[in-house]
Amino acid sequence: MNILAQVMAYYCLTYPHPQELSDARLTKMVYLSDWFSSLSLGNQITDISWYFNHYGPYVEDVLTTAQRYPDLFKVSLEQNYYGNTKKIIQY
Repeated sequence: MNILAQVMAYYCLTYPHPQELSDARLTKMVYLSDWFSSLSLGNQITDISWYFNHYGPYVEDVLTTAQRYPDLFKVSLEQNYYGNTKKIIQY
């Protein structure tokens, strides 16, 4: 398991509302980990090259990693409050 998968597993296990841990939210949590690590230690935890779009940090790495380790992560489709589909990631 690579570093990104370990960070994702940590959040999946400790996030207070796991039913709300979508791929977008998990991506933002990983970004905040990288950001804080950069501020305090001088380097990111992961090797992600972050991209910023209109809604904040965005990369496909988190979802791709979850799909790469199907024995560790489960990606399920659910409906959000507005009726749109969201991808929930579980460890």
